[in-house]
Amino acid sequence: MNSNNKAHPFKVKLGFSSAADVVRDGRQGLRIPTRYGVDGSGGATETHWCDATDLAEDRSKIPGLSAGFDQIDLSGRENLQDVLAKVREAGELSDEHARLVRSEIQGKRFRLSDGRRLRVLFVAPEGFIMRRSGPNGLDVSSGQAMTERNGHKAADQVHGDQNVYGTPLKQMLKGAAPWLFRHNTLGRRNRLSPVCLLNLWLPLQQCTQPLTLADRRTVDVATQQLHYALPTGDFLDRNEDQALNDIWLFLHDRQQHWYCDSAMNSERAYVFETLGAPHGAATLPGEDIAESCYLALEKLELQIKAGEDVEPITPLPDLPPETPSSLRSVLEEADLLFSKAGGQASDLIVEHARALRQRLTRQSLEMRLVALVY
Repeated sequence: MNSNNKAHPFKVKLGFSSAADVVRDGRQGLRIPTRYGVDGSGGATETHWCDATDLAEDRSKIPGLSAGFDQIDLSGRENLQDVLAKVREAGELSDEHARLVRSEIQGKRFRLSDGRRLRVLFVAPEGFIMRRSGPNGLDVSSGQAMTERNGHKAADQVHGDQNVYGTPLKQMLKGAAPWLFRHNTLGRRNRLSPVCLLNLWLPLQQCTQPLTLADRRTVDVATQQLHYALPTGDFLDRNEDQALNDIWLFLHDRQQHWYCDSAMNSERAYVFETLGAPHGAATLPGEDIAESCYLALEKLELQIKAGEDVEPITPLPDLPPETPSSLRSVLEEADLLFSKAGGQASDLIVEHARALRQRLTRQSLEMRLVALVY
């Protein structure tokens, strides 16, 4: 496998809605009709390779909440890191772990990149979930059913999590959400309130399928931001009038600018605007090879456990030059294991293969915050 790692323009592959699916919805503007029985945030109907900034190369390029998102530092919060390590090892989020994580976030203060402070007033019980996805969007759920907390795949479609004028906020806050929360929604805005509705996205590990966010200022909301009513009945127990969640989907445009962090771990987290920040899980250059690698590692484990002879394994093909170093290092380690594993069978090889598969699996937590920004 070629280990060439020279600098190249960085691109990520993202899923979008198609202009062919857009309908007009009276005064509401543009809409994508509700689709049932699809994964993700509505089922991406087209994908594009998009220019992006990899913040792993220079985190000073984070544009901040004025663009819709920021990062916060969690590295010094030892109790939180201990809990996150247990969640990562378990591969699922228990109610007790959720309680412990919430206790380390709610009421705490964090510094934003522009020097302002963020104080978390409340962590909502709904929307606190764990996502798991393999390289190239590979399903690694092993048949695990989706519940309110677990069994969620990476959201492979660019979306915004909530319409401030829509369900369920309009029912929960009796129509007061646009006056309570700071927002900018299709020409209607609230710039005065210091109270923000934010998502906190925390990677447990993610050398594949990184969360990728757009600078909202590069998105033409009038022509690219689309109303969508997301069915929630498969994983949320809600009243009938709240069964469809009003969110946003997006069309692709070459003028949009995207950001991801290919080397992010649990020591940092994104905070981003729940009320419209475009985001989604991206596929990185090299993830098609990472998917083949994951499956080969899985096959190797099964052969050794079954007592079968391990045949020589074909080396991995050359990686695209744009492959981030965080993914490249895992694949190079796997290639070295494959070169040693042919004809051998040992518990150490099984453990190493399992550890590499886990590192290729994106695991992340996300939760919804009510916060003061000052």
